[in-house]
Amino acid sequence: MTLWDSSFDGLSDDQIFELLDRALFVDLGQPEAKIEEDGERYWRFALLTNTGEHFDGYKVFAVRRDSCIHFLVQLPDDSIVSRVCDLSQVMVVLHEFLSWFRLVSAQPNGPMKLTGVPCHGPVFPAR
Repeated sequence: MTLWDSSFDGLSDDQIFELLDRALFVDLGQPEAKIEEDGERYWRFALLTNTGEHFDGYKVFAVRRDSCIHFLVQLPDDSIVSRVCDLSQVMVVLHEFLSWFRLVSAQPNGPMKLTGVPCHGPVFPAR
């Protein structure tokens, strides 16, 4: 699985954001089967979406173009911006985060002690 889809070919970052937002979050009256198909195809691009935008006003998608990750961000004023990071730097940050998470997860209650959510097993029920 990659962070690119052939439907993005030839599109700008703004156009990719609109495609993903429409496919995942806009009700166009499409049949349930199309909603499920779009979810399976595009959900991997959603980054912290549906977990925080209703609290902080941001919606973020991530796509990979060549050796860069493009973070496509909808700001609280509904404008769209794109921030580009080198893939190698994104990988460094992810590895550092995972190292931190493993460390604190080994502690009693881990990083979730403030929320009461256990750090073992799925937080969300399996589909």
